[in-house]
Amino acid sequence: MTKRMSLVVVLAVVAAYLLPSLAVKGIQARGYAKQKTALNRLQSGRATGNVTTTYVAGSTRERHGIDGYWPDDNRQHATVIVIHGGGWSGGAKESARADCKRLANNGYAAFTINYTLTTETVPSFPGAVEDVRAAVQWVSNLTEHVDRRRIALVGYSAGGHLALLYAARYPGEVTGVINVSGPTDLLKAPEILKPYAEDFLGASASDNLELWKEASPITYVNSGVYAKTRIGLLAGGVDPLVLPDDAQAMYDALRNAHVETTYLHLGNGNHCLLEAQAVRDAIIDDFLKVARWKP
Repeated sequence: MTKRMSLVVVLAVVAAYLLPSLAVKGIQARGYAKQKTALNRLQSGRATGNVTTTYVAGSTRERHGIDGYWPDDNRQHATVIVIHGGGWSGGAKESARADCKRLANNGYAAFTINYTLTTETVPSFPGAVEDVRAAVQWVSNLTEHVDRRRIALVGYSAGGHLALLYAARYPGEVTGVINVSGPTDLLKAPEILKPYAEDFLGASASDNLELWKEASPITYVNSGVYAKTRIGLLAGGVDPLVLPDDAQAMYDALRNAHVETTYLHLGNGNHCLLEAQAVRDAIIDDFLKVARWKP
């Protein structure tokens, strides 16, 4: 890490801890039965802090669950939707609750979502991407707390891949994406990741090359789909699952396509920068502010 980069990280950490703390309300969503009552409570300002709903109308699936948090006030906020990782086959929204509470304390409306997971026999592409879109649309309708003009996605690992793929398939629906250790070119994934990608897609690259290209965010860079989306890429230098070369190639492609892009490579960082969470969180906060997302 260069001296300049070290200074940026230190300043970001300091800034994160100096931001004012606000009271937070939350949603913990696992089912649909009480959705209408829950939304009425939210919109009337009498929410208790815990309601039950999903982001897909009529669904009772756990994989359509959503948790949300925002400052305890009655105004619209810049909004962040966090997408968990897990090799497209595991993980859950609960892993990002702390992230969302931190973001809400910093003045954002923040949500963490579940999505359809892959099994050994049933792929989840493109269904998982469509789940992300459904969640974005649901969040966009919470207009008492959400500023739909300022919605960003933060994705970890497989979640980062889904965030970028969603932004490519549905241009302009969100204005920011932060990809933390998510693959952008599945065809160049290391061998350790390829079995997960094969299950996600339901085919190997040798059996269906075009499908693998379709599921790789880097494929879409030159088509202009990211023109209205600010992209942030975070990568660890010793990540065995998603090599730093992947993020570097995506960054170079985005820059060549004149997409507003930030890339941070932490030389000793591992997958999702789990050993440096305070630094990672500060970088994410800094990206949101620099991208004019300051609440």
